Amino acid sequence: MSVVELTTFTVRAERTPEMLAARAGMLEAFRRDRRGFRSARLVRVAENTWLDFVEWDDDAAWDESKAKGANQPEIAAFFGTIDALVSSERGVRYDDEPGRVRTIAYGPAPSQVGELYLPGGDGPFPVVVLLHGGYRDAGSDRRQMTALADDLVAHGYAVWNVGYRQVGEEGAGRPGTFEDVAAAVDAVADLDPVLDVTRVVAIGHSAGGGLATWAAARTELPEGAPGADPRVPLAGAFTHGDPLDFEAADGHLDVLDPAEQAWKVIRDGVDRRFAGLTVYELPPVDVNAVLAERYDLAREYRFTRTSLWDMEIRKASAPDKYLPNVVRPGSLAKFGEGADFVRVSDQKHWLDPSRYGTVIERVHLDHRNQRALFYGLAEFGELRAGTGQPLFHVEHSVTGTEDRPINRWRIVFLTETPDPALTELFAAMAEQEYLPEFIEVYLREEVGLEPRRRTPAR
Repeated sequence: MSVVELTTFTVRAERTPEMLAARAGMLEAFRRDRRGFRSARLVRVAENTWLDFVEWDDDAAWDESKAKGANQPEIAAFFGTIDALVSSERGVRYDDEPGRVRTIAYGPAPSQVGELYLPGGDGPFPVVVLLHGGYRDAGSDRRQMTALADDLVAHGYAVWNVGYRQVGEEGAGRPGTFEDVAAAVDAVADLDPVLDVTRVVAIGHSAGGGLATWAAARTELPEGAPGADPRVPLAGAFTHGDPLDFEAADGHLDVLDPAEQAWKVIRDGVDRRFAGLTVYELPPVDVNAVLAERYDLAREYRFTRTSLWDMEIRKASAPDKYLPNVVRPGSLAKFGEGADFVRVSDQKHWLDPSRYGTVIERVHLDHRNQRALFYGLAEFGELRAGTGQPLFHVEHSVTGTEDRPINRWRIVFLTETPDPALTELFAAMAEQEYLPEFIEVYLREEVGLEPRRRTPAR
């Protein structure tokens, strides 16, 4: 079953020819840039109201497209002709022929669903069950595994990329999450006759790695235990980024303790009660208001919340591109993919920009809440962070509405006592009249518009 996006929008009558002309370029950009795009049909339901019927291979493909927003000039040109977004919904198509990618529910909960990917040929195919990571938190989902799914399919494997209930969802935890994984694996027996149920393995990333290992050991569980007596025993499991012996790993992993002060500040909100830390939150930025007041563009452009989050995703993976005045060119190294990874780069010191120091950051992209979290680490493997300034954690987030997105930024320095020099620096940043550098880079590199700054009136 494919996934259908139903988007209703309005266009003034005088702009209708412009919208229709731009649509051809937009569809070509979708075919070029959007994984899983199948087709689109445009329906006029009233003089100024239109319904776009867009079909995708799977749930994750639509989510990925939505996160990209107007990242291509042709897409931005089409979006620029729209006056207002009325609604955007998704559904599952039930009347299509079985395809090479299908979204299938294995249970009644929203997270009890997966995508079945089939390679070319008649089978029988060996099967890989993918289990995503993400702190077992409901803000993470199976989208982070789609690139691996595509690669495995290209090598002749069938792939069952599944979700499961996580913290924040009813029934999650023990035994619910484990029961979901067991049910998802056992569902392989009924998904498609071309699957070879005697050759099934699981691959898990981070939190999913522990679940994959548990799933492979279900044959050893005592009778009556959650997940015991598997219908589809696994031939093996592969785990990436998840220690199986936490006692042995203690001292080798520099992961923040959830009870640690700085973690609470960055996760739960800025709280001045945490003595010693230097905490600062910049005023929220109404991006489109600043863009209209302070810039000249070759054509009209407005950010959506989706496109602003797309910028944050790109910036997290490529800080050298989006922060050229902060990150030393050529210094970036990235370990891992998806929503959780580590990045290492040489960055200018906050209080002495003439000096660079190595900064190691554990990155978590919370797609559901549109928050990018950067946790400063003292070390990662053999790498060591610079000691010229305290470690710091940063949060970039997007709030507001779809047509009026707000950019937010806050930082926590792990100082022994609050540093007034840092506070003064951030207070000066708060007085800036232009958009942050990374937003200007996004406009220039992804939207194709040169943001020309106007001289502020004095």
